[in-house]
Amino acid sequence: MTLSTERFAIYFAPDPTSDVWSVGSSWLGRDPATGHATSRPSGLALADKRAEQLTAKAASYGFHGTLVAPFELHENRTLEELEFALAAFAEERSAFALPCQVSSLGAFLALCPTEPSRALLELHTDLVKDFNEFRAPLNDADVERRSKGGRLTDGQLQHLKEWGYPYVFEDFRFHMTLTNGILDPAERNEVLALLTGLFQDAISQPLAVDRLALFHQSSRSEPFIIKRWFSFAAG
Repeated sequence: MTLSTERFAIYFAPDPTSDVWSVGSSWLGRDPATGHATSRPSGLALADKRAEQLTAKAASYGFHGTLVAPFELHENRTLEELEFALAAFAEERSAFALPCQVSSLGAFLALCPTEPSRALLELHTDLVKDFNEFRAPLNDADVERRSKGGRLTDGQLQHLKEWGYPYVFEDFRFHMTLTNGILDPAERNEVLALLTGLFQDAISQPLAVDRLALFHQSSRSEPFIIKRWFSFAAG
């Protein structure tokens, strides 16, 4: 197995001209489509330094929803083959709408669906199964990191071994992360209210899930950037 630290991920990222993309990237302080820093929303009732602390990890990934978690490319596969396969996959998909709201996921805040979506689960399931051949086996460090110190269920541990990530299929919970963990409940509620207001207009209509984004991380110490978009045929 190649000991490369370069990784790819297959994410949903909204239309980069959309309001929700603008708000999400502005809040995180970074646009993964350009790789550039963004200005925080004006009038934010939160100090810039604290906003940066609250979003540091999420910003390194960029505004996105995970469909296939980050992976190193298999030594028998090329980037060109991966891109060709993603283009062919996208040509067979139809766009769908996803109503969302800002919600708490434990200590984290994220943009989450307001109701189950069969189309979203099918998209995730097909991607994980169809693109597993492009994924290099996890190294020991990644297995240890993703095994959560023994907190995974037997089924999640099996998913990790077989698919490279524990939260797939029945354990898949789509979300677009907006903060790091906020341990103080009072502060978490304050930031939840702030983000609910910030996203209110941008998510007044359901998100259009009409494309995939191939994210790329040149090394583990670098942030992810969008390498290429793949629009759905009926997008």
